[in-house]
Amino acid sequence: MEFRSCTQPWFELQLMYDQVTRFCCYHDNIELDGLDISEIWNSAPFQKVRREIASGDPTGTRCNNCGFVKYVETPSFLEIPHWVSGARLKNWKRALEHFKDGTAEIDSYPIKYYLQFGLACNLRCRMCDHPTRFMGGENMLLNPLSLLDKPEFLKYGSSLHIIGGEPFLIPTAVEFLDKIAKRPDVVEIEVDFYTNAFLLHRFLEKLKPLQRVILTVSLDSFGESYERIRQRSNWERVSRNLLEFKEFALKNDRPEWQIFIACVIMKSGIIELPKLVQWCVENDLPMHFVPVDNQTDVARYEENIFVKPELLDEVPGWRRSMADAIDIMQSHQRHRTARLLEHLRDDLAQNYASHKLMSWKNDAGLNPRMPI
Repeated sequence: MEFRSCTQPWFELQLMYDQVTRFCCYHDNIELDGLDISEIWNSAPFQKVRREIASGDPTGTRCNNCGFVKYVETPSFLEIPHWVSGARLKNWKRALEHFKDGTAEIDSYPIKYYLQFGLACNLRCRMCDHPTRFMGGENMLLNPLSLLDKPEFLKYGSSLHIIGGEPFLIPTAVEFLDKIAKRPDVVEIEVDFYTNAFLLHRFLEKLKPLQRVILTVSLDSFGESYERIRQRSNWERVSRNLLEFKEFALKNDRPEWQIFIACVIMKSGIIELPKLVQWCVENDLPMHFVPVDNQTDVARYEENIFVKPELLDEVPGWRRSMADAIDIMQSHQRHRTARLLEHLRDDLAQNYASHKLMSWKNDAGLNPRMPI
């Protein structure tokens, strides 16, 4: 995707548990400091990035080498969902006008609110530092009362994204769910939960009033391989919870409830990747893939095959596994997702080839800076 195609600062506002705000996961945080949403939305940092994206040149900005721009084929927010109407529809169309014109100071409200309620989690995933930070004292919780108390914000917004930690474990997130489920002006919009799905079965009745629930569920491998990554979880329980969610939606006339599987590509998950993809295909669950990040020492030194391609020496079947996963998706017409995994596979292959060449030069006693 081209840099100019990034829509984030015109459409998304993120409110974080530690009293900062931003418009995407790759950018600097801005201290809230009592600002309301309209002040944040047209603050100097937001306007600055809108101008940078409008210029089309990411050089020297925080957006340079952005993984979202690199791996995502099409920008978000360009297509308006069929159910968006009234003031929300007018607001969305206005936001599109601002984006296309490259306007820095805008009079539309956010379309998407991304709310990180805290870091508490019931699992101990190999690549995630949230529980450690929470137990170390970083245990603040987001209180989104300012969002609930000002109806103009939710009046124009079209989606709420609720994340932790594990949101079904965090008290303020559960309280927020209880409140929005009772508000007629909110139950019609899209509400997304980023969850490990381990506690999902306890919340189906609470979710029932919401017309559009989207679950983004963290699954990085299959069976025992999944459990080694997502420690304290259980594959049978989580997979059962997801199928029960689909059945509950069918029984309660919720055709727009959906599940998306978010898969982190890392050393420990690659070999069983075809089994995970096959299970998702069989159960009609869309997927997307992201490269592992360096949140923990384990992730940095034992799992991040993109930064340390030499780790792939310990996974001799990685090429075959990724090829098989890509073939499964292509055979089921999931071409866009297959291309994303191909991009990640190609990055790994290029990095791995460079690693092997360097190893050969070192073994041969050649100066790696000199041509051969």
